Amino acid sequence: MRKSLSKKLAILALSLFAGVSLFAQQRVTLTGKVVDDFDEPLIGAGIVQQGTNNGAISDLDGNYTLSVPQGTVVEFSCVGFITQTVIANESGTVNIKLVPDRLMIEETVVVGYGVQKKSDLTGAISQVKSEDIANRTITSPEGALQGKTAGVQAFASSARPGATPAIRVRGISSNNDANPLYVVDGRLTSSIAGIDPNDIESMEVLKDGASAAIYGAQAGNGVVMITTRRGKGDGKISYSYQLSSQSLGKTPKVMNSEQFLQFYLERGTIDVNNIYNNWDFKTNTDWLAESYENSLMQHHNLTFQAGNEQGSLYISGSYLDNDGMFKGDADVYKRLTGMINASWKFKPWLDIQTNNQIEYYAARSVSEGSDYGSAILAALQLDPMTPAYYAPDELPLFMRQYLDEGRVLLQDERGYYYGLSRFNISENVHPLIQRDRSYNIAKGFNINGSTALNIRPIPELTFTSRLGYRLSAGDSYGYSNDYYANESYSRQDYMSVSASA
Repeated sequence: MRKSLSKKLAILALSLFAGVSLFAQQRVTLTGKVVDDFDEPLIGAGIVQQGTNNGAISDLDGNYTLSVPQGTVVEFSCVGFITQTVIANESGTVNIKLVPDRLMIEETVVVGYGVQKKSDLTGAISQVKSEDIANRTITSPEGALQGKTAGVQAFASSARPGATPAIRVRGISSNNDANPLYVVDGRLTSSIAGIDPNDIESMEVLKDGASAAIYGAQAGNGVVMITTRRGKGDGKISYSYQLSSQSLGKTPKVMNSEQFLQFYLERGTIDVNNIYNNWDFKTNTDWLAESYENSLMQHHNLTFQAGNEQGSLYISGSYLDNDGMFKGDADVYKRLTGMINASWKFKPWLDIQTNNQIEYYAARSVSEGSDYGSAILAALQLDPMTPAYYAPDELPLFMRQYLDEGRVLLQDERGYYYGLSRFNISENVHPLIQRDRSYNIAKGFNINGSTALNIRPIPELTFTSRLGYRLSAGDSYGYSNDYYANESYSRQDYMSVSASA
């Protein structure tokens, strides 16, 4: 009885699985033609089973053939057209008419002194929109181009906070200045560092001679055009806050005390007695770890905007506090920026626009050069057998002798003495002395803006008269207290005013 029941169950299970298998293997074949809204065949349209790599491409006549499992969804798509889907229930002919994506076709790009439809664009131009900038941890417009524009290189010339990437379009040209020409809202400028990335509507990079020809020889290194935001819609207040952490991506491998000792013993350039007299056989200082730490960056942005057919207003303010990765507060950059953009249409043929930016910055940094006095170079070269600090009651014999001789030994705010090396014979600074007892400070402000009057005698013709201005002032000074307590001080002030029409 049991055997008979087991056989029946087994036969029933096999029948069910066989049925499922047969059902899963049922496929349908779709054939047809893909055309546009003028019934012209679309070449290269994609016909794909949704969620898979199973697909086909329409031929020169728009024809296609595709086999898919019954009941699946098939997508029909082509660049510049709205994607359509159908359910493949049975084999047969499925002709598809794709409708143009009007939003994509009518989209415009800033070119020279005007705009051009993307569909009519022939020059080598890359575009970065505000959507591409949003939610990125960048502090300058130059950073927005990094990784977003083909043929454009953006690389860091310095790791200090507030440093802007260098931009190269088409590599290095024959022009003495390798930087591209910057155009902000139709106004030529030498720097865009004072613009907050949140205030940018779009950025266009004109890369070839044809698209940049209107600017002449000064566009030999390419042109970066920036269009800032305009007010639109009902009155709206927005606030954004960004908190991010920064760390060293990669650090060089340096020798520990054992490796350092072995290296110099093999070279024969270190006295064994000096080691026994001045090393405790425990100290193993990692100067990079003593000098660097993870840092925080805060970015606040507050905006108000409103606009209609008669006019628009956009007001924004932002504050950036960027702490550098060098330990302490000796490496910091703070910036306050503001923007006011407004427009007003007096008549259908007459309107006025004004765009204004203001920036105040303050920066403090450590020396990062490659010569004597560089804190960064010292962190790489100082030996690991020397401690970072000595407590007053733990000074080695040679440092106590220095004090008895009346020599100056520098101390930190706790009263601890900075370590002096008896093993590294090359002249070098102590990186923590450079951090605590030396400084480079720069502060200043920049005001940039332009006012434009637009006259349209006929709809197809616009006369624009623009007045641009720039006011900048700065103050930079530094104090250096080097390894041997030599002191130096420098200061530089400047102010410049320029206007163009």
